[in-house]
Amino acid sequence: MTQKIRQASRSAHYNHVITGRAKYQREIIMDFMERHQLPRNRREIALMTGLTINAVTGRVNALIENKELIEEHFCVDPVTNQRVGYVEIPYKVIQARLF
Repeated sequence: MTQKIRQASRSAHYNHVITGRAKYQREIIMDFMERHQLPRNRREIALMTGLTINAVTGRVNALIENKELIEEHFCVDPVTNQRVGYVEIPYKVIQARLF
């Protein structure tokens, strides 16, 4: 059973990459973060962009890994009462995108 789930996940991820959906979702998130320039958690990004939380989580994790976003602030989300990380665009990324 676990093997089938892993294969389905890999297939879905591959499909997102091939169709360009992952890139499109990253662009939506980065455009949103540039416009608002405030630290946001993944739930807020999902709510304000209209993307699903699963899509936002995957794209934000990839953006953090690529150093296009940083996650430095952690606190309790007032809606979920869970400890969450807030992401923002590093200053050097903003500078590079402007020039």
